[in-house]
Amino acid sequence: MFTDIVGYTALMGHDEKKALEVLENNRQIQRPIIEEYRGRWIKELGDGVMASFNAATDAVYAAIKIQQACSAAGIYQLRIGIALGEIVFENEDIFGEGVNVAARIQSVTPPGAIWISESVHSNVINKNDITSEFVNAQHLKNVSAPVRIYRVIVGATNITGERGDLNRNVDNHPPAQRGTRILIALGLTFLLASSVLFFLYYNRDRSGLEHDKSIAVLPFTDFSQAKDQEWFCDGMMEEILNHLSKVKDLQVISRTSSMKYKGAKISLEEIGRELGVATVLEGSVRKKGEKIRITVQLINAKSGHHLWSEDYDYQDGNDIFAVQTDVSENVVTALKARLTSEEKGSLAKRDTDNPQAYKFYRKGRHFWDNRTKASFDSAEMYYKKAVELDPDYALAYSGLADLYIYPNSGLSQLEAIPIAKDYATRALALDNTLGEALSTLGFIESAFDYDWIKSKRTLEKSIALNNNNPTAHLFYGNLLQYTGQNTQKGIQEIKRALALDPLSANLNYVLGRNYYLARQYDSASVQLKKTLTLNPGFNLAAGNLAYVLLAKKEFIPAFEIIKQLESEGTSKIFYYRGPNLSYAYGISGDKINAQLELDKTLAENPNQSPYHVARAYLVMNDYDRALTSLEKAYQLRDIWMYILSVDPTFDPLRMEPRFIALLKTMNLDGK
Repeated sequence: MFTDIVGYTALMGHDEKKALEVLENNRQIQRPIIEEYRGRWIKELGDGVMASFNAATDAVYAAIKIQQACSAAGIYQLRIGIALGEIVFENEDIFGEGVNVAARIQSVTPPGAIWISESVHSNVINKNDITSEFVNAQHLKNVSAPVRIYRVIVGATNITGERGDLNRNVDNHPPAQRGTRILIALGLTFLLASSVLFFLYYNRDRSGLEHDKSIAVLPFTDFSQAKDQEWFCDGMMEEILNHLSKVKDLQVISRTSSMKYKGAKISLEEIGRELGVATVLEGSVRKKGEKIRITVQLINAKSGHHLWSEDYDYQDGNDIFAVQTDVSENVVTALKARLTSEEKGSLAKRDTDNPQAYKFYRKGRHFWDNRTKASFDSAEMYYKKAVELDPDYALAYSGLADLYIYPNSGLSQLEAIPIAKDYATRALALDNTLGEALSTLGFIESAFDYDWIKSKRTLEKSIALNNNNPTAHLFYGNLLQYTGQNTQKGIQEIKRALALDPLSANLNYVLGRNYYLARQYDSASVQLKKTLTLNPGFNLAAGNLAYVLLAKKEFIPAFEIIKQLESEGTSKIFYYRGPNLSYAYGISGDKINAQLELDKTLAENPNQSPYHVARAYLVMNDYDRALTSLEKAYQLRDIWMYILSVDPTFDPLRMEPRFIALLKTMNLDGK
């Protein structure tokens, strides 16, 4: 069930204070009603609210009561769309066909109305206190077949009267009966959905991965009674994936995209279609005492035919590496992939012979994936335990390096990057073929050392060792574009990374950002909007979309995006609301508000990214302060200096001697 406030965008454009009051009033009306009917408030998307329910009647009852409460308040009108469909919950978000259909229904719903899909209508048609009637069958965007739409007649339903006391506890069935109803409803949702849709994303370019030697390794399922083997399941999946990714004759989808299907209840055919692969490897783990049964199956995603399967009985603490090697070798054989002698060796390669060190490393990776300051602290503890047990464990040092190239380390770039470089160098001293460490080192050499020549060699070596590593393609593509060597090839490298990891919000964002840096604004706009369907709260994507709109002189929607950017949280390192709002005012011609906003934000936080502050000074024609801020950004190794040579916002400075000298200092030769 989704509510969309009619005319909210226009209201925000001319009276922001009033718009925020309306938004808060909307929350106060909707949230308690959704909760009353056992609904789940998923999230807000601008002025829209997405919610799910366990039963169609609950969704419709809630919609009716929300519309009547809104009408009684007399402040604004809502559109509501409701649909039924299977969904997947992930990280407090939901995905599935119902999201798409509900959003499209909502987009064509008149103000003050509730429109529902035919499946919802079929579930409420026998309810005496709900009246609905057929509207029409419409071809909705990104929905293959016409959808029959019905409207709920709100005026015909008296919430407090004889048509059904909706203030009652709707679920007055006995507990056993109620449990049956919940089981029947499990996996179905009735959504209030926004116009920004996850399913738009699947129009992407998969760069030809759909062939018979392409594979996705799905997260293993923990069937243990205690449900305490998640780290082991994730480790099995990742180790097998890492083995396979080193085989050049295979196309292997990255872990990030494969992990999106953890716990998902969708068909393998659909997974294969979404990831663009012909085969899928799935497995399960069942622990009983010290014994673990590992089951693995290689399946043709389209036909469902089993190409190979095997059960392994493993004693906790014994040789898990032999199991991982055997699975990898059997997959290669089943897919008839060609193997070089080096690749044969890599399949049998062991990063450590210490099972306990391996366990600590896997737990470190598990916490690293959560990408928070607290989880990074836990990851560091486990990585360090791993190297205490095995001082020659190169992968554990590489894991430590990765902790310090992200902002969640809590340190500045100047403090964190040398630590990361030391760990990556130690990893490579132990294993100079470790692609993960090479990618990390290559990034540091370009984004921190500005040693582009050395970085290029490092990243090319990483790709040669593992052509299925999307991170190496990402960093290499950035280097080619940001140094001006080959913009088109740089973008193609990002597309290659995205083909290997199609569900990565970060890779989707980087492609959109790099289109912007290449002045391909229409392509950037499309790509960044796709990114926001994957992660609507992704400030990096939203902020870059705002800059695209500013470049196209579409000022109103750009302002709306910038004003909604979060000013707190980990994303503030990348997008400070103040300097970007100041830039937006300035580029739109409002120099007074540009100065006021910049003064305000610098008073509140003088330690903001000098790169962003430079943009604000520049748009107010204060070239001296803009250049001073950029020189400070260089001294601090502000991560955004990485894009300086190709950033369109600094075009007015290209002929300034100080700007040319700065680029030369960064080994960019004035490009």
